[in-house]
Amino acid sequence: MGSNSLVKVLNGMRLANGSPDVDLRKSARIQELLDSRTLTFDELRMLKAHFDKPMLCCDIIAKLPVEILELILQHVSLDDYIAMFCVSRAWRGKLFSDNVCASMLRLHFPTTWERDYVPLDDRSKKVYFEKIGTLLPSLCLKRQRRLSGKYHSMAFYPFENDYVARPGWLKFLFMGDEQQPFQYKNGRVAVMDRDYCIVVNNFRTHVSMRYTEEHRRRFGGWLLTDSHLVVTISRPRPRLLAWPLDQEADPISIYLESTIEILGASGNRVVFFPHVNSSDLSIWYVGQTVQKMYSPTWMTSDFRVTGLIFHPTDQQRFYVFYQPDYIPEREDEVRFKTSLYIQEYLHVVPENWWSQPFASSCGAEYSSDDEQGEFIIEPMDDNGLVSIRTSGKHIPCDENGACIQLPPCDHDNREMSRRWIFTSFNIFTGEFNTHANHARDIPWQYVLESNEFYHLVWRGQTILSQPNLPDMSRLIAVNNCGTQYRHISPNLNKASSSHMGFNYKNTGTAFIFDDLHRITDPNSKHVERNEDTVERHWGDDDFIVWSNKNGYIVWSFDETTTLPKRWTHNIGP
Repeated sequence: MGSNSLVKVLNGMRLANGSPDVDLRKSARIQELLDSRTLTFDELRMLKAHFDKPMLCCDIIAKLPVEILELILQHVSLDDYIAMFCVSRAWRGKLFSDNVCASMLRLHFPTTWERDYVPLDDRSKKVYFEKIGTLLPSLCLKRQRRLSGKYHSMAFYPFENDYVARPGWLKFLFMGDEQQPFQYKNGRVAVMDRDYCIVVNNFRTHVSMRYTEEHRRRFGGWLLTDSHLVVTISRPRPRLLAWPLDQEADPISIYLESTIEILGASGNRVVFFPHVNSSDLSIWYVGQTVQKMYSPTWMTSDFRVTGLIFHPTDQQRFYVFYQPDYIPEREDEVRFKTSLYIQEYLHVVPENWWSQPFASSCGAEYSSDDEQGEFIIEPMDDNGLVSIRTSGKHIPCDENGACIQLPPCDHDNREMSRRWIFTSFNIFTGEFNTHANHARDIPWQYVLESNEFYHLVWRGQTILSQPNLPDMSRLIAVNNCGTQYRHISPNLNKASSSHMGFNYKNTGTAFIFDDLHRITDPNSKHVERNEDTVERHWGDDDFIVWSNKNGYIVWSFDETTTLPKRWTHNIGP
């Protein structure tokens, strides 16, 4: 039978709608023809393909309407969404369609969506949609690399000034001195080069700039934001200064009635309070006048401010965290150690608020702290999730002292004392949740107790430092229990054998950065355990920064950014 004749026969066996008649595949005549030797190899392959393809390659995803596919993908994790890219070209084309990419960008990268897309006009939005099929995969892969520790580049930058590298420079962080020597924010690091000079280095532009007050007066508290460097000066008259970053411009300054402490700053917004009263808040929009914020209506006793979180997209909205100074003892056996009040502000006006009692035990054995702990409030991501931690391991409770939510654990049934527990608050939904991981299973004889308060909690991971391992220092990323992230770095096998056979995988460890002291000080022996070896680390989706008294190491996860070997620009004294 000729191939052309076979094609005509097969076309004649199609149904009225043009699709192959699959039922004919089961007929005895067709089966006999397939088993016979009268057909050539090409004819046999053509005949099988005609009947088999409709059954074996029925791709449901490729046939689904985009609207239904968007609803399905709302229940798919980002890891699974990335894995779906590799299934087939048809899936890849469907998943990279403009509407699907826009839906996933709103779901998993809401801050990017609100910041980069929503403010655009109609014409710019159309241009943005044309490149969204390339933007979303790059964001997904970058986040996956970040969670698995697969950095794009790494660099070490030594402190060139003895003032910064002097012994005990990190004692600032324990003595409560507001003059911190080092900060990180959104791809920039700021280093206090002198008590009157701060150097800001930009990893993306390779620009380094010095900021100094014209009379070289000593800086007090200072904060690095996305767009400004904000500094307080106490003498001869209190004032606030704000330098626009990456610009050779004079600072914008404003005089104040008394000495102040900066509670928080973001963009051109600076929230502060006088030394004598932490609950008396004011806000300064850089370049405008200072405005006093109204006190919450529920504040009827003494409270102290313990944290501030800015809304990720709304420039007028932020959240202040209050803690009562005194908690009366209850008459029954349940005694709340502390509580937390969260006040939402729109500009200077209080709006919604939440309150939550916290207890240090809730029937668990993981806490032996009898003192009321002060909350540490830090963002967990750029999408409105906030971490809440205390030295007493406080977690949310109800009025009867029972835990609202026990922290999940998907490793084993180890007692709660072996878990590192903290609470999260979602500023969009107003919900509290309890989280746990097994960071405490890591050999803690080589970790300073005070280091626990400086863990970096970002998305589903907690990053901690082991500064006093023999002849090395180590940065460890541990996945939270019950989290969807299960990325494992190949260097865990090496790390496990290097420390008495300890298996880091059993703790949910995602990745380890080893031998940090050999990078920062290759010609010196590792120092013994003491306060000078305390290290700090910062990070986000794009960078992780680790610092000690010699300098700082940067890991970049952004393929579009190449870390500088040296800074290309430097101004100032």
